[in-house]
Amino acid sequence: MRLPGHHLAEWLAARGRKVAYVSVPVSPWHFLSRAARPLARRRWSQEGSRGRWHGPNLFAYIPRTLLPVARGPLFDNEAAWRLSHRLTLPDAAGVLAAEGFSNPDVVCLQSPLLAPLAAALGARRLVVRIEDALDHFDGMPRVALRHFPEALERADLVTVTARSLESWATGRGARSVRNFPNGVAFARFRRPASLPPRPADLPPGPVAVYVGALDSWFDDGLLAASLDASPSWRAVLIGPPGARLSRLREHPRVHFLGPKPQEQVPPYLWHADAGVIPFRRTPLIESVSPLKLFEYLAAGLPVIATRWRELEALQAPATLADGPAGWAKALADAETPGAAARAAGIEWARVYDWEQLIADFAAAAED
Repeated sequence: MRLPGHHLAEWLAARGRKVAYVSVPVSPWHFLSRAARPLARRRWSQEGSRGRWHGPNLFAYIPRTLLPVARGPLFDNEAAWRLSHRLTLPDAAGVLAAEGFSNPDVVCLQSPLLAPLAAALGARRLVVRIEDALDHFDGMPRVALRHFPEALERADLVTVTARSLESWATGRGARSVRNFPNGVAFARFRRPASLPPRPADLPPGPVAVYVGALDSWFDDGLLAASLDASPSWRAVLIGPPGARLSRLREHPRVHFLGPKPQEQVPPYLWHADAGVIPFRRTPLIESVSPLKLFEYLAAGLPVIATRWRELEALQAPATLADGPAGWAKALADAETPGAAARAAGIEWARVYDWEQLIADFAAAAED
């Protein structure tokens, strides 16, 4: 998964800006959790203790802290909030200063957990990007939710990816809020006239594909029941495992392919027969603008999704289905998509090309 911040950092760096992409800190404490340990190991070694340059303009850095901000009595408190960015080895602000990022022109804050470090950098302009209703996000520390409004009040610009998040931000002190939607690397995902070979691990069709996180919001029961009512269909899930998804792991026509590098993902979409977004309709999901929607449509796929508020507001050429019966009918309709329907999806996605969206965002952020 390439999040909007990755596209923004690369876009700016390609145009001559010096960019530091700073990730949420990793801590030795993460190694004590069996579930967190594999990711912690990768993040601990990924960029080294002092970060790494990726070309002449893009610096990536994952701080190492002795006191992370996280859920739990030891880390979800005022001391962790004040000290986490200071108890880094080496000092996080010092690392950034040594690489030329003291008093930067713009700080774009995307994670509440980095708000104290962002404040310490003394940027000329603060931009906050909100992509989720954070108070409904599993695992978000309460201390971060208490203090995040301070960043919203200081921000020169707050951007949101969903209409419902505008009132969420203004209700917490944001003064200037703009809606900048999610998008797609259109040239990478656009369906080509001549398709490459079918991936060897993609089963014979018809195939419904899902690309993304398999977490608590993924409705495994809905997808399993839809497949039960659609005996010719198989489902392929591409992404890091999160939730248990027991209904799907026992299903004979569900294939878990695990995570794939993003450059390998488009051929799976081009050779699939539908892209699916089976999410539970929760307060968190109501304000989600799913990146996979834009990628599926750019790839020329029929899209079937759970109905929720932000998805309805986007008015994408997707089928919003209710319950297993609605999903089974949508799958049946997707077996024979017309060329006109594919073209309509591709043209809708073209409007959300990251190239143009980020150009508009960068102009507003630097204004």
